[in-house]
Amino acid sequence: QVTKKDIPVQTSVPVLTDSTGLLGIPVSTQDGLKVEALLFPSLRARHLVKVQSETAGVDGFYRIKTVSFQGNNYSSGQSPKTRIEGVSYDNA
Repeated sequence: QVTKKDIPVQTSVPVLTDSTGLLGIPVSTQDGLKVEALLFPSLRARHLVKVQSETAGVDGFYRIKTVSFQGNNYSSGQSPKTRIEGVSYDNA
């Protein structure tokens, strides 16, 4: 896909909350946040994600800057995780 820079590229936006897979407390960064969640293999850089955390006082949209996946379905005792670093996105 060819799009303008900083414009998200997907049509639906997943919402990360404590009940939908958000793990721990989001960590604020200079221009956004870092979060860990259960496995969301469809997420990619430049996608949007909405993060809602009452504990951290976060409720907003973020454009994914980097995303990484850790773990696999075959190891016992450790669930696969998605790590996301996102920047605030106000146009959603």
